[in-house]
Amino acid sequence: MDIIDAFDLENGENPKILTYGLEDEEVELLEDYMIHFDIQDIIILDNFLLEHKMQEIIEGEGIEQVDRLSIEGKFVFFYDCAEGTIDAFLNEFEETELDRPLFAAINEETLTWSVREILETILLESESEDLFEDDSEEDYEEDSYENAYGFVIKDSDEDDYL
Repeated sequence: MDIIDAFDLENGENPKILTYGLEDEEVELLEDYMIHFDIQDIIILDNFLLEHKMQEIIEGEGIEQVDRLSIEGKFVFFYDCAEGTIDAFLNEFEETELDRPLFAAINEETLTWSVREILETILLESESEDLFEDDSEEDYEEDSYENAYGFVIKDSDEDDYL
């Protein structure tokens, strides 16, 4: 984990990892891994929380369990984590030996979205065949862009994040 020193790990006051679709063993490995990045809290999202807004879940307010259809896939979300923490986390993720999930950072706008809205948006973006058509954007790396929702999308085949 030598690469960690190269990144700014100044997280916010309450950094969290939120997961969806991971098995218990995968969550345990992720918990062991995230300690290296000064992230202590993990929230496991399940099908009962799909209609709740991320802010409600993070703050633990007004949670009611509503049975809904599940969404296929494995997701890891970052909340209140420094960009350097996220970069280091992703660069070293292969050390966990977990299958690589889709990653996204929760921002002020997406805090007001339901878990379902976020998952569906990320799936749509990741499945888009024209994801990287416009390479002329100078503000982003060649293999990434920020969509209208504020998600920074990177090609997961390149071992980066969505």
